[in-house]
Amino acid sequence: MRNLLITLFAIPAILSVYGCASMQSRWVEASSKNTIESFEESLKRYSEGSYSNQARDMLKKLYEQKDWKTALNMNTSDAYQEFINKYPYS
Repeated sequence: MRNLLITLFAIPAILSVYGCASMQSRWVEASSKNTIESFEESLKRYSEGSYSNQARDMLKKLYEQKDWKTALNMNTSDAYQEFINKYPYS
């Protein structure tokens, strides 16, 4: 009986540690790739995880950079105005 109780308490603890390690490795992977897709995938798997706020912040920055490059490539007043409207505090 004692072994059963130890096992029942040990399994959730082990899974919790494994989940944290997995979450951290996903964050390291997303950070090293530094792409919209990597951070979106990280958030898809761990939307409320330890790194979710940082991933959301990085996504905002990456989307802003992408939109700025689009405006630069278009090089029109409408494209720049659209960027300013979308990111008024940039």
